[in-house]
Amino acid sequence: MGSGSDVAKNAADMLLLDDNFSSIVNGVEEGRLIFDNLKKSIAYTLSSNIPEILPFIFFILFQVPLPLSTVLILCIDLGTDMIPAISFAYENPELDIMDRTPRDAKMDHLVNAKLISFAYFQIGVIQASAGMYTYFLILNDFGIRPSTVWWLSQRVGPIPNPQDMYTPSGGITIPANTYQMCPCEPTGDNDEGCAMNKEAFNTYGNSNFLFSQFSQQGKSYYEG
Repeated sequence: MGSGSDVAKNAADMLLLDDNFSSIVNGVEEGRLIFDNLKKSIAYTLSSNIPEILPFIFFILFQVPLPLSTVLILCIDLGTDMIPAISFAYENPELDIMDRTPRDAKMDHLVNAKLISFAYFQIGVIQASAGMYTYFLILNDFGIRPSTVWWLSQRVGPIPNPQDMYTPSGGITIPANTYQMCPCEPTGDNDEGCAMNKEAFNTYGNSNFLFSQFSQQGKSYYEG
């Protein structure tokens, strides 16, 4: 009791400051509520790990353009996930919170296999699948077919020269007789080592194809 001696207070496992035994029930309910809300917050935080790592796995294994950059991951973790995770601390108790059997402290940990399975293999997989589906869907809406995205980094394509200039109204202005093709340096018509540059730019290098037709006509840059 709160009115007991200091020796009794130090030796007690539970101290009732108001000398009311009904406060034990309120304390047990509050402890269970804190435990449940912590589990909810941890599960919510862990569920975003799978959808954040899957784009990098696709980028490494299948050489697709990186769907999610590190800056966007920081925006998700620090911007959109922080406030909802904190809000779980203010959740109301479940209706059956006092009908449960006492928790076994040695077995029922805060983070257990059930929580990991729920966060990673259920919610995480659903979020990752929805994110990758949206990624390919948006690319398809802008004319980039999903079949052309695979192994994209291994394809050789024309890149601009340092002398090229881009204007929003006129697209790219390519200097005459100057072409560049990975891994060649800027060259002229007489350079036999990069002779394919001229043909590549004749096919792909006009600004209308690279910018206007890319989205308006729905043609992929790498289908040529």
